[in-house]
Amino acid sequence: MENSAKFHDITKQLLTLTNQRVNDKSSINMCLTKLNDLKYFCSIRDNDVAMLLVNRLCMIIQASDSALIKNYCHFIINLTQSGTNMSGRTYSTCKKWILQGLEFATPEARKPILLALKNIIEIGPPDVICQDMMSLLEDNGFLRSLLTQRNSELTEINLLAINCIEAFILNVEQSNITITPKLKMIIKELIYSTALSSLEKDNYNQLYYYNIICSCLRILRYLVLNKLLNEDASSIGEICGLIQSSMFYGISGYSNFKPKLLRPALLNIPERIGPPLHSRNIQSTTKLRMKKGSNKSTLNNSYEVTVMNKFSSDSETSDTEIISPDRASSLVRIEAIYLLHTIIHEIPCRDMFGYWSQIIVDTSGVHTRALVTLINNEPVSKLRQLELGTLAEAIHGARTFLAYAEESDHSTFLTFFGAVSIMIRELHNALSLLLRTEKNIAVIIHALKCVTALVYATPYARLKPQLATKLIPYCKIYVSHTDPTIRVAALSVFEALSSIDKYTPEILSILNEKCKNTFIRNEILTFTPQSVIINNHDPDVEEVDVADVNNKCLYKNEECKTVDYEKSCDIDICFLLQICLNNISNKMVQVPVRLQSLKLLGALINDDTQHLVFDHIELTLQHLIEASQEAEPQVALHSCRVIEKISSRCTADSSLKQPVLVKLWNMIFEPIISLTQSPHTNLREVACDCLGTINNEIFSQLPSNKSIVIITTLFGAVRDEESAVRAASLRALGMLVTLPSIEENTGFIIDLIDVVCVALEDDNLGVRVKAAWALANLTDCLIRHNNTNDMEALPLESFLKNLYRVSVKAAQDNNKVKCNILRAVGNIIHLCKDIETSIDVSEGLQALIACATVGNDMKVRWNACRSLGFIMSYAPESILPSDWKN
Repeated sequence: MENSAKFHDITKQLLTLTNQRVNDKSSINMCLTKLNDLKYFCSIRDNDVAMLLVNRLCMIIQASDSALIKNYCHFIINLTQSGTNMSGRTYSTCKKWILQGLEFATPEARKPILLALKNIIEIGPPDVICQDMMSLLEDNGFLRSLLTQRNSELTEINLLAINCIEAFILNVEQSNITITPKLKMIIKELIYSTALSSLEKDNYNQLYYYNIICSCLRILRYLVLNKLLNEDASSIGEICGLIQSSMFYGISGYSNFKPKLLRPALLNIPERIGPPLHSRNIQSTTKLRMKKGSNKSTLNNSYEVTVMNKFSSDSETSDTEIISPDRASSLVRIEAIYLLHTIIHEIPCRDMFGYWSQIIVDTSGVHTRALVTLINNEPVSKLRQLELGTLAEAIHGARTFLAYAEESDHSTFLTFFGAVSIMIRELHNALSLLLRTEKNIAVIIHALKCVTALVYATPYARLKPQLATKLIPYCKIYVSHTDPTIRVAALSVFEALSSIDKYTPEILSILNEKCKNTFIRNEILTFTPQSVIINNHDPDVEEVDVADVNNKCLYKNEECKTVDYEKSCDIDICFLLQICLNNISNKMVQVPVRLQSLKLLGALINDDTQHLVFDHIELTLQHLIEASQEAEPQVALHSCRVIEKISSRCTADSSLKQPVLVKLWNMIFEPIISLTQSPHTNLREVACDCLGTINNEIFSQLPSNKSIVIITTLFGAVRDEESAVRAASLRALGMLVTLPSIEENTGFIIDLIDVVCVALEDDNLGVRVKAAWALANLTDCLIRHNNTNDMEALPLESFLKNLYRVSVKAAQDNNKVKCNILRAVGNIIHLCKDIETSIDVSEGLQALIACATVGNDMKVRWNACRSLGFIMSYAPESILPSDWKN
């Protein structure tokens, strides 16, 4: 017979038994036992019959019937977990019976009742449950009385009461209901006091203790996500103290202790003024910061914490009996790190940095309880990954304050700047130790990502030397590893090192390392499984997860292989450049590795290290041109971006001779022109950007057919279907019109006027912004052309009126358009004095005055004032209306 049929028959029998004047409770108990033995995988056929039975049993089962209470609670749990719709009157009746049972039942019977309450809370209406929880947790509430009993040890009842609160939290979280501040504070106080009493004792032999702590930490994490710390800032120190104690739970050499209140350090420092950090690299840096309010699923390789909802046998709890003490304590540490990660996200960076010296980097002794210390003492590899991800997030959030670090030999006391420098040095030491000893590949990947965040945040120029030298060699050996994710992470470290604000001789020495250097060459060529292996003896280690790449690792537990650079290395070339070029040109290398190599190559092209690339510019361009023609669009795109950056740098570098520049452009001309016809939008866009980087000396030296091709290609791209390509081509044309050699080309200027007038009415804002900028440059060119006697005169009367009309109309557009078009309006009004046909410029004058006096965008107001000043500097009476002074 099917389970559903058996359920129907037993239910009918129970309804008959409960409808009698005198109830046979032993028979009812036997029927309930049979019901509980059924498997509830299929839905119940007759929901009304089941609900009628629930109502009947609630009326006849009394608080003194301990055996019946246990079986009935088991039945309620099975119904709720099978998806039975329990609502309305039945839900209210069942909830009332449970609450009365909690108050009057025997202590032994309270355990199944609490489990039933947990399940009822999970399915109940959130607004009703909020009211019930308030009554249960208030001063005389039953759950509060269970949690505030000061016995010598916590009991299973305490765990079940905590589980009820956690069920309420999950219900509210899924329903997007906001808990009242009062209820938040009540829950926080109860949970915090319970966690305090759990952590101050060594209770590894009573495994439900870990479950209590895990539930407390999860509840606190939810409260933090729901802005608890905004409503009660004093809770930060309490929760951070709880984290400090629980994240070392079960670590050898660290005994449990009662958490203490942590107080933040006073940071009497100004906010950073000036350019943003790491602005030298135009490439977008790796996004380290995770999404706001992310939960544990946001962390890579997260450790799943299983919450057992199934009603178990005799212990009435989840099956903690089968979990070893080591496993149990590791779950506590997981929840502690999740809570720390959430706090890092939810509180302001300035407030969080006040706790850094206590919870992130504590330099006061050997057995300090800080995250950095935990990473090197953590026995579980997956937890080390989680801890490294949290550390990287903390470093990223604190980079503004880490930038103040400074070391001095003559200080008589420890300043704030000196304390921060000690933290940075401790971070370098800890990560170098980890990379030197770590054998798990997934942990190494996270460690390299953490090093990248640290390098971005470290002001090496204000710290004593040898800091990077201790850390970077342990990253260098991974740039040739077979695993693509490790290679990407290692290359990212060097990208960060190339992007720091101010170079030091030590950093330059690292970046200038040549391939002929014996140390580097040996590190590459002797990279063996003894250095890094896939697995260690950790039972929780899994296969390496290469989630960031299209092609997975080429090996599993086999001997590590390396790229042989022995034959390909040019002994005069920079080690990093050689690595990048080999990766870029080798189509067998995974795409993410090639992309990261291109990013690193772009980062090397800056004022201090561009000579590393320019000394081998022809070789570099050959590789980049070849890569730009590949079918893989991302490789082609990033290659073209690097070519664009090289072209821009070559144009600005006066040390390069003109024949060299012309030769470079002859090399890249045809590949760039061919990319303008690519089916990929991004490639057409970046090709237009690259054409816009040409300077006057190069453009004037190009053969006439090539210069014509550049102009016609860009004019064709203005009519592209994609707005990004149209915007890029307008920007390039706006740059070309500034070249003196093109000012004599009246046909180009007239064509550009027509194109810009049409583009200013484009539906896309980005296109209109670039069109306004191009028009401003165009009107500057018209003024220069008009002031030069030896050039062919332009027919201003034929197009100036139309230019005036579209520019005044664009002055009513978005602020991004206004800040450029206002310059054009001023130039056009200035040009009106040189034509015979009069133009009423009062509308343009009013637009300039309005933009100069109204609004919060300073760039718009500045350009309006500049245009007004320019107009009034050259015979304003001949242009402006007679009442312009009023």
